[in-house]
Amino acid sequence: EKKPWARLRFKFKLLKGLAKKMK
Repeated sequence: EKKPWARLRFKFKLLKGLAKKMK
């Protein structure tokens, strides 16, 4: 069973990582 929020969390983590790289 796949959790819908898991995908959102992954996207958020990716965005956070991108922001760190941009900083």
